[in-house]
This record gives sequence, C-alpha cells and structure tokens, in this order.
Amino acid sequence: MLFDPASSPGGTGPPSPQKKRGLLRKAQTEGNRIGLLPTEGWRKRNIQFLNEVLIPTLFSPRQPGESFGLLPIAKTNEIGVTWLGHAGFFAQVGGVNIAIDPNWALWHGPVKRVRHPSVWAHDLPHIDLVLVTHAHYDHLHLPSLRKLAAAQPIIVPVGVGKVVKNCGFGHIVELKTWQSATFQDLRITLTPARHWGARMIHDTHRQFGGFLIKSPDRCLFHCGDSAMFDGFQEIGKRASIDLALMPIGAYDA
Repeated sequence: MLFDPASSPGGTGPPSPQKKRGLLRKAQTEGNRIGLLPTEGWRKRNIQFLNEVLIPTLFSPRQPGESFGLLPIAKTNEIGVTWLGHAGFFAQVGGVNIAIDPNWALWHGPVKRVRHPSVWAHDLPHIDLVLVTHAHYDHLHLPSLRKLAAAQPIIVPVGVGKVVKNCGFGHIVELKTWQSATFQDLRITLTPARHWGARMIHDTHRQFGGFLIKSPDRCLFHCGDSAMFDGFQEIGKRASIDLALMPIGAYDA
C-alpha cells in the first residue's frame, strides 16, 4: 500500500504551482536547494563538451553492451543494484524491485547513445515501483516508462505527475523536497539537488531532486542529476546511507 501524506483524493500529490505569465526561468535557492545556478565558465565547458563529445559521437559506431548473464537477486536485508546505463538503475531494496530513471532510448533528438544498454526492459523481473528524479528527457523517457508500466506506482517530484499520467501506472505520487512516501516496508524521500527540472525551455514549475530509499535494514541514495553542492552534507546528516548512486561528472551545474 502506497501512502503519500500530501496526496489528493485523485491519487496524485499536491498540484503544481501555477506558472506566472511572463515568468522567466531563474536560479532557485531555498537553503541548500539550488536550481539553475551555473558555476563560472559554464559556457566554455558546454562548448567543449559539444565539440569533443557530442559531435564526434554522431560519426562513430555505437558500441555493443556487455552481457553479464542473469541479474543477481538480493536478499531482503541487502541492497542489489544493476546499472541500466546513463543514470538509470534497477535496485532491490527490502525485497522490492525498483527502477530509477530507466531509459533505453538510442537517440534523444540529435544526441546519440554511444553504447547499447547491457540490460533491457525485457531482461528485468517485474518492477514493483518506479522512481523518476526529474523531467529532463534523458531521465524521463516516456517509451521506456511504458515498457515497465503494469499498474504499479510511480513516484516523481511535484509538477512531473502530469507528464507520466498516460503511461499506465496505477498510482502517481508527487513529492516536494524532503517529503516522503511509503511502499511496503520502504520509505522513499525526495532530496534536494543542484540542477533544474524543466522539460521544455519555458518550464518554471517542475521540481527535481534525488531519492533516499530506506528499508528497515538498508538505505540507498540516488542523487538524481545533481552537481556537487553543500546539500549533500545535509542529506548525509539526515540518513545513514549504505550505498550512494551519484552519476556526476558531465558538468558542474
């Protein structure tokens, strides 16, 4: 049974804040929660990443994924994690099968996936719960979510629920930062992140973050798409984390 303390009778979390006419996307800072606030030199780094990484991949063959046989099955008091590629993971916590930011797309517009996934949707066991950290296309890929949807719940930040409402999930829960929901013996909490949540350039209302996934025995942390920031200290103080998934390194903001 999934419980969200802020859920509405309709089964989703609190409504998204209304977008004001003419409002521009800005940096957002609430204590240790920092949104689109690039560090110095971000333009140069982005141009370098475009010229040295993105453009060359368009002309190079996509590499095959590495096969490693059957997926390991974790015990109830253990954590099991299988990397799905990019920021996606199949996690087993407290006996619950969880997909976090699953994405099997080979292209996102002009951006090419450089390596085939080693684990595809059909390789996974039944997924009990799906978590999406934010609405960016490389983390919220609708075709990939539809491959997994089988009337199970999905947990997303506030403002993202309407993006996934037609995917086939049985229950959509939207969380604000530091808000939690429970599923079986798990407690799932949305943590702050240094990033932003716009799916389109004009979006100003979608939240973003990472997830703490706590069972009675273990705690798993996925930082979302966060860059390094002081909020990690706060997260570490609030939870005794056994394993952290931190796909950081492509950028500083």
